[in-house]
Amino acid sequence: MQLLRFTGEYVLELKIGKAAMNNDLLIYFGSSIIMFWGVAHILPTKAVVNGFKELSKENNLIKTVEWVAEGFAFLFIGLLVTAVTSIIGADRIGSSIVYILSAIALISLTFWSLTFGKQTNFLPVRICPLIKTFVAALYLLVVFI
Repeated sequence: MQLLRFTGEYVLELKIGKAAMNNDLLIYFGSSIIMFWGVAHILPTKAVVNGFKELSKENNLIKTVEWVAEGFAFLFIGLLVTAVTSIIGADRIGSSIVYILSAIALISLTFWSLTFGKQTNFLPVRICPLIKTFVAALYLLVVFI
């Protein structure tokens, strides 16, 4: 099986079988991690929001919406990358664009988390940047290596 791969220098490179399959596996692994993290965000939302000191009802609703929205963003990124990979493969130009944009989104969310998350002792918030950075690195690894 022969696939074309965008190498980042606007050059197409021919890749053969096994390397392309390994790229698919890296993408599926990264997507599984970020989708799991998305579900892990959504399921305990009530407990997370209730864990904050006395907030007004409106602040609780805002916190709930933000917490769940980030979880859905993780799910969307993971599902999008998985769908693109399963439909056209990891070694196509279109896939590379999706992987790069998904990595940019995750890195942007990482900076946001680092800006405010370092101020909390809540473990999931503190490890969230590591997970997002790891998945973004996997996506970029497939594109540029």
